[in-house]
Amino acid sequence: MIKRIILFVAIVLSFNSISSAQNTLSSKDMIGITPMLSSYLELPSDAIRSLELKLTQIATQNGFGSYSGQFVLTSNVVLINKEATATAPVQHLVNLEVSFFVVNVLENVIVDEMSYTVQGIDRLENKAFIRAINEIKPKTVQVRTFMNNVREQIITYYNTRIPALISKAKGLSDRTEYDEALAVLASIPEAVDQYPMVAEQMVAIYQKKIDREASAALIEAKGYMTLGDYENAMYYIASVDPNSSKFKEAHAMLNQIKAQLTAQQAEAKEKEIQEMEQAMKRYDDAVMLEKMRIQSAQKVGVESAKSQASLSQSLNKWFFGKFK
Repeated sequence: MIKRIILFVAIVLSFNSISSAQNTLSSKDMIGITPMLSSYLELPSDAIRSLELKLTQIATQNGFGSYSGQFVLTSNVVLINKEATATAPVQHLVNLEVSFFVVNVLENVIVDEMSYTVQGIDRLENKAFIRAINEIKPKTVQVRTFMNNVREQIITYYNTRIPALISKAKGLSDRTEYDEALAVLASIPEAVDQYPMVAEQMVAIYQKKIDREASAALIEAKGYMTLGDYENAMYYIASVDPNSSKFKEAHAMLNQIKAQLTAQQAEAKEKEIQEMEQAMKRYDDAVMLEKMRIQSAQKVGVESAKSQASLSQSLNKWFFGKFK
């Protein structure tokens, strides 16, 4: 029971920091989504950058954060009309239909969509495109309604799939594919009913990951200590995650090395030794330790998802099939 209370407190603390940064919704309402354009979208490069920024603004200013390896906020632009005015100097006028989509790219399904017809005029044609795109405001009633509907549908999607996702993550973990397992769980928003169970599994898998890495690091460190090579031994000891169950052992090894160092060597290593000792103090704080675990597990999962090229490939496949 105490462990579950600590875990609950840690989850609340970790997500409160996200909530204050967004300053729009509580942490429980935060949903991960990835603003991304397809490489098949044909626009002037300046307009591409403006549209990418617009996607990010729509996501962040409406309470969406983090990163999703499955749900993408994307856009398509259709040029309705383009003409040059008869004035001096010549002005370029463009009329665009800008459509926004939230797509479950792994299942090739549109969650929701909305469209705008906008106009831009400028002496330079590429800037006319930019002015048109900038007519779209991220926090209008239409955009808020669109993103709120997306939020509800994504939560419903995950609520119906928690058992399958946890089972998938466990399977990956059993094959020591810890980063991939954490990527599966890190995509699940806190707002789902069974999130405490998700968080517990995330911490458990993260613990396996760092314990395995710590064991390997300590084996290397012991080998170097036997050879009297304390430089490399300390390098491996310092790589042990403070959240690891092997951290106390690493700290004990550090003390052994300290006893063997000359005064000059100890002075040279003082900063590394202090960092290890400060980490050990944090290790003694159970609530802080659990908070660090959940935050670190989420970070590993998000970074793992970002590193997978399949997201952009999936988006391009969906975009090509719908618009090309």
